[in-house]
Amino acid sequence: MDLYGYIKKYGNKSFKELTLTDADKVILSYLAYIKFDGIVSNEDNKKPLLEVGNRFFETHAKRKPDIMAVQSAIDILEEIIKYPRFQELLLYNYKYEYNGDNEQFGALFIDYDDTHTFIAFKGTDDLVSGWKEDAELSYKFPVIAQARAVSYVNRKIPLFSKRKYILAGHSKGGNLAEVAAMYMKKSRYKKVTKIYSLDGPGLKEKEFFSNRYKRIDPKFELVVPETAFVGMLLKQRSSKTIVKSKKKGILAHNALYWLYDETIFKEGKLSSYSITLDKAIDDWLDQYSPKERKDFINDLFSIMDRAGIESLLSIKENMIKSFIKIVQETKKLDPVHKEKLMSLFKFIIDYTKEDFFNKNNEA
Repeated sequence: MDLYGYIKKYGNKSFKELTLTDADKVILSYLAYIKFDGIVSNEDNKKPLLEVGNRFFETHAKRKPDIMAVQSAIDILEEIIKYPRFQELLLYNYKYEYNGDNEQFGALFIDYDDTHTFIAFKGTDDLVSGWKEDAELSYKFPVIAQARAVSYVNRKIPLFSKRKYILAGHSKGGNLAEVAAMYMKKSRYKKVTKIYSLDGPGLKEKEFFSNRYKRIDPKFELVVPETAFVGMLLKQRSSKTIVKSKKKGILAHNALYWLYDETIFKEGKLSSYSITLDKAIDDWLDQYSPKERKDFINDLFSIMDRAGIESLLSIKENMIKSFIKIVQETKKLDPVHKEKLMSLFKFIIDYTKEDFFNKNNEA
């Protein structure tokens, strides 16, 4: 059963009849991708999802963005506002920050019953600024979004609230949920019952082996598809929930394609592709010191900036032109930096060519 099948089958059951399911975790996490500016309050002024959804589709053009995660989130919203289970979800404490450089942060509170609140953290969309911050995870802690996530939960979770809280997110949002739980004040953390990372990247070694991580480990769950990529990055726990997906390779990162045995994730097995890729990434990163990684990442995104590339969508719209610009700018680097960059391009091509050239990518 896919996500739409779940929504249709269980959409008439309240959260009192059927408590939070694995499918719900994906649905609520994806709501954080949607820009609800002017619709959802950035304070404790709660609005039901039916009202929020109707307002969103009234004020936004029918043409959906050609950005995988955002488009999937809007598709999910369009479906769930039809069903009672989701119509009375209460949305509030909406936050979205973007400064055009390397900062991108978003989060949202969702009350799904009388005693529980789901805090969803936004993952990375197609803006280059967001991907730069993702890349910074390999050498820097905390990145700006991680610091924002910690501040957000400490400010927004009321000290004397009797509610229980779940922290979750897809992609980078999963990492933000993890870090927010690690560093939030004890008075807030004791209200947290679970932390979910839906195919989110991991942590640097120092943070992974810290007492802060040990604190959250019993409450933390990492969920990855069979052909995981993002969820294998950096240091991750060995025990994972592996879920089957309609898609393979990079496309499996989109949780809209994940499958269910009724209300729970359909159990899968981590592919040899992901195991090999995980080791290859570690081996590639181990070649470089944190400073070398920083210099390399600055070079890479400086090239994209000079090439006029602001989003992955701009690359998709004109693949050949964008590639030519990137190659031209790469030639301007000194030989050592150019060699490292070409090494990355070769690495990406070697481990993603199956996704791009294999048309039969259905699981």
